Formats: sequence, C-alpha cells, structure tokens
Amino acid sequence: ILPTGKGNVVMVDGDAEVHSQAEEMLQYLGYGYRRSDTLEEALVELEKLDAEEGSNTIVIVASEANSQVFGGASIDKLRKSQPDVKIVLCCESDTIDRVEEFHDRGFDAHLQKPYQLLDLSRALNSASRREKPNTI
Repeated sequence: ILPTGKGNVVMVDGDAEVHSQAEEMLQYLGYGYRRSDTLEEALVELEKLDAEEGSNTIVIVASEANSQVFGGASIDKLRKSQPDVKIVLCCESDTIDRVEEFHDRGFDAHLQKPYQLLDLSRALNSASRREKPNTI
C-alpha cells in the first residue's frame, strides 16, 4: 500500500490502544493525525485544523465513542459546524448490517473493526471521493 493520503484525520475513540494503532497507520498512509475521545473534542480539533490548514479533513468516529452516534445529535452538530468534513463510522461487525442507516445519518463511509491498513485506506479513499456530504 502506497502512502497517498492528503490532509488530516481526527480519530474519535475512547480506547488508547486504538489511537496508538490508528496513528501509526494513518501516518504511514500520509495523513496528519489528531486524537479525540469524544465528538465534542473532535469539534475543537476541527476548529483548530480549520484555522491552521483549511479543509481536507476526515473524521473517524467509533460507534461506541459517543452514545449519540446512532441518534445523530452530535453528528448533526458536526455536520452543521463543518459541512465539508468527511465522516467515517468505525463499528463492530455486529452493527455493520446497518450501513444504510449510517449513510442516512450523514456518514460518508464505514469501517469495520477490527481493521487492517488496507481496510482503513479504502474507507478513507471512499469518504474522500464522495462529492458532497449527506444532508441531515
């Protein structure tokens, strides 16, 4: 896998081990990396990135990182404050059958845990290729 990533990824997950592995993979792929444990922290990171570098940011949200992921309240807030940001939902295999619902909630791609470098690369590429985020 060639490192062709451009821009930044904000990873939202409460697990330190997930962050460690994701950071290594994302940096290999060529992305800048920002850690967030909640969607609220991600919003702060996105504001910093926007002020520093502009757009081209992808947010990866672990389904268990925020109880509102499926309800959508925090995702709605994220979409309203950062409409150009691409959002990837990272979820366990037992929720992957709800992919259509994920896209209806405004996610641009999904990533199934556990994932490998190729899976991560494909999810980020899929999200990047989406012309326009889903509206909520």
